[in-house]
Amino acid sequence: MKFLFTISEQRKIAAVLGLVQRVIEQQERLIALTTELKKTLLHKLFTEGLRGEPQKQTEIGPVRRAGV
Repeated sequence: MKFLFTISEQRKIAAVLGLVQRVIEQQERLIALTTELKKTLLHKLFTEGLRGEPQKQTEIGPVRRAGV
């Protein structure tokens, strides 16, 4: 059976593919962390406002009072 690449070349290719896989996993983790940060910041914004405005209790929880 004839191979297109030598064992040495196959190992180098495997190493590069392993590196690419690790980078993809890191990117996925970064996206997950960024998504969680966005969710947390939006929750803080809508419940506390930009300057710690007064809140009122609603059926869905505390919400910033509008117009204050």
